[in-house]
Amino acid sequence: MTRLDRVSALPGIDQVAKAARELDRVIEAAGVGPLWLGAEPTFTRRDSQDTCWLWTAEGGDKEERARALLLELAADSRVCRSPLLVRSIGRQYPGETRPRWSFGLWWWREEGPLPAGFVDPWLRQGLELHERVDARSWRDALADVIVRGGARVHCYDGPDSSARLAWRTDGGVVEPGEAMLMRASVHMGAVPESGLRDEAAERGVLVVALTASAEGDGVVVELPAFPSVDVFVTTLRALGAAAEHAAGRTGVVLCGFTPPVDERAAWLTVTPDPGVVEVNLAPARDLAEFSEVMGALYEAAARVGLSPLRYRYNGVVTDSGGGGQLTFGGPSALASPFFRHPHLLPGLLRYVNRHPALSYVFAMDCIGSASQGPRTDEGVRERFEELAVALDRLDVQAAREPQALWESLAPLLVDGSGNAHRAEVNVEKLWNPHLRGRGCLGVVELRALAMEATPARAVAVAGLWRALLARLARAPFRQPLIDWGAELHDRFALPWELAADLDVVLADLAAHGVALPAQLAQQVLGGREPLVEVELAGAHMRISRALEFWPLVGDVASQETRGARLVDSSTVRVEVRVTVADGGAPGLVAACGFAVDLRQVASDVHVAGVRYRAFVPDPGLHPGLAAENALRIVWERGGRRAHIALHEWIPGGGAYDGIPMDDREAARRRGERVVVRIGDADGALLAQSVPAQRRGAFTVDLRRLSLSAHIEESS
Repeated sequence: MTRLDRVSALPGIDQVAKAARELDRVIEAAGVGPLWLGAEPTFTRRDSQDTCWLWTAEGGDKEERARALLLELAADSRVCRSPLLVRSIGRQYPGETRPRWSFGLWWWREEGPLPAGFVDPWLRQGLELHERVDARSWRDALADVIVRGGARVHCYDGPDSSARLAWRTDGGVVEPGEAMLMRASVHMGAVPESGLRDEAAERGVLVVALTASAEGDGVVVELPAFPSVDVFVTTLRALGAAAEHAAGRTGVVLCGFTPPVDERAAWLTVTPDPGVVEVNLAPARDLAEFSEVMGALYEAAARVGLSPLRYRYNGVVTDSGGGGQLTFGGPSALASPFFRHPHLLPGLLRYVNRHPALSYVFAMDCIGSASQGPRTDEGVRERFEELAVALDRLDVQAAREPQALWESLAPLLVDGSGNAHRAEVNVEKLWNPHLRGRGCLGVVELRALAMEATPARAVAVAGLWRALLARLARAPFRQPLIDWGAELHDRFALPWELAADLDVVLADLAAHGVALPAQLAQQVLGGREPLVEVELAGAHMRISRALEFWPLVGDVASQETRGARLVDSSTVRVEVRVTVADGGAPGLVAACGFAVDLRQVASDVHVAGVRYRAFVPDPGLHPGLAAENALRIVWERGGRRAHIALHEWIPGGGAYDGIPMDDREAARRRGERVVVRIGDADGALLAQSVPAQRRGAFTVDLRRLSLSAHIEESS
């Protein structure tokens, strides 16, 4: 048995945090340099069936709960210290008429107080505010402070009742007649296709607009696109001085462009995404820091009624639906580990290709070519072939500048439509000059990751990837790509094969001096509970949900502009595993009347996969193909026979009374859908054999064998 089956009680977040510090020491001793890591965890309302918590990005109470989550994080010193709140511009996707909202926290990583003397009303609910605020007097007070700092300021009135001031970062004079000074608020319209730009800032002119808040008891300050953290901090100090001089305890709302960051400053955002609230965490310097933040984040989400998972009506537990991506980089773009170790990214691509467990064990329900993070060998065939050429060329190049590394790999790390965002190993932000403001960060994002149910598991998965990057940085990995072909989905859909492959990865990490501590390894190897386990004549059968690869309904191009793609999710795959203690044969197995040939994968273990249609989708593929009322498996061994029925819904029919409200109710519903009957064998087990051309080496597909679809093989 693999270690996946030997895990009983998994360690909690406190034990994992201790193990995280241990792994940090190991990686530091390996001498590979900084390996900063970030994450994009997503949370949903598992008790809601509102569209905003299922498939739309905005609406309902999502903004209210996102705000509540942000305030919880702002008050937790494990996440940040004395943060500034900035209500900046969110992303705008094709088909959307305006950008989404985005709430952010900016804070100073360095020791000492935040360089500002004001507070957003959201962060100080009990703040006593003045009755009215005059934006012009506020503007004039701010201008006086900036002038005392040596800059020459131009004050004027802008559109939207804003009082404005502008100054040059080089100390020069602002030309009053320039049209860019009168631009409308960036919050008033759509984001241009070319991306959000501050043309004034690009010319060295900073424009700050001030307006009275809608309630009239605070001032709203719209920030420009600051060229550096130092200039931003200087402006913050000026704002603080102006607040003290002109308005005392007036609330200050910061909005506009996203503030700059470097190794001294951190930035966290809470934004909407289809069905979820997404938290883009500030990069952590090590796994211990990451562990603290994740623990605080999961606690905060629970307090505001948000969850990392959701229940389906029949009790199946899934992740939030928004994914749990990880990002890796360094304290600055050029200090990225992918530039310090030019062999690291090519080695990562090769390693992931050779170990499918890294693509599938931690993935979301929707995997394969239609997913949000398909493997390089799940896309266009020609691109995969060209990737091998690109990796070979990178091996022999004497020097690899950031631009050359990105140009070599970026066209090949895309999905089937050529979308660079939807790729398992995403290099959009590595050194991309075409992605304004955030393309050249030295960052690689791993997208084939689900939102984990617990912070302990999330930290362990992040630790695995951080250890793997350290191993690849320390020892170049140049093994050739494997063309898995049909074996990729036939074999590695099965939990047994994935666990075995993951064992190989962990052993390799240990062999290269970056072994995963036991508490992290236990979390990584902890799998889902089986659907059912049966003992029969000295043998043990375990049936578990396996992976399935759902195809798109229609073509890629027609769905490229959608927030979510339409797939046919009606196919389910299970793994049937028989472990024999006496060294004998596993017995006979049939599924819905067809023989299932078990494959021996260890001296005492035999496995097979079974695929079937669980429901009839609308829309979907294969019109006229009926669903199995239940997957009925018969196992015979030693004169005994077990009849197992796996129902997708309530046996005998009927409807559930809403979605499960807790783990206990979800488990009860899962349990009632499994019906087992064991008795003596009564006559021979009648099972129709499956022609070799209608099954894979590991899996039999009942959709090709059911009476409604079966075509007799010609002789």
